Amino acid sequence: MGVARMILGIDPGLDGALVLLAKDGEAISLVRDMPTTTGGQGKRAVNGPLLADAIREAITASEDAGERLEAVVEAVGARPGQGVTSMFSFGLGYGTLLGVLAALGVRHRLVTPATWKRLAKLTGQDKDAARQLALRLWPERSVDFQRKADTGRADAALIGYFGRIA
Repeated sequence: MGVARMILGIDPGLDGALVLLAKDGEAISLVRDMPTTTGGQGKRAVNGPLLADAIREAITASEDAGERLEAVVEAVGARPGQGVTSMFSFGLGYGTLLGVLAALGVRHRLVTPATWKRLAKLTGQDKDAARQLALRLWPERSVDFQRKADTGRADAALIGYFGRIA
């Protein structure tokens, strides 16, 4: 039997999150909102050093548990109607995330929103459907998914959970 995995599900948006799933996805060990900072012109941006700290925390947790850490990151791109400045800002944050994972030596793979949402049976449903599913899958962690604003956390958990089998 192989080494158990801890999966770090990552929703890469500014309102995204990182969720560490233990025992191949059955339990949540850690929930962190995407760390951001206010940069030039008062715009929010991913905070690289704090992001690295959060990922190091996941690395330590997996080492302490004797499990292998893998990250599953939502593969994202530009969306129709998104402004140029917004696309550039999002791409910068996404690049920061992938760079931090690489620098820390965390193996990762990308999963498209269409893939994980299809596996979760969320295709065509509103954003809150993901949060409701997370509440059903991990009722012991309901405090992490109780607010409507916790959809990034729910998405990260589900990206990890369903992305690991995609």
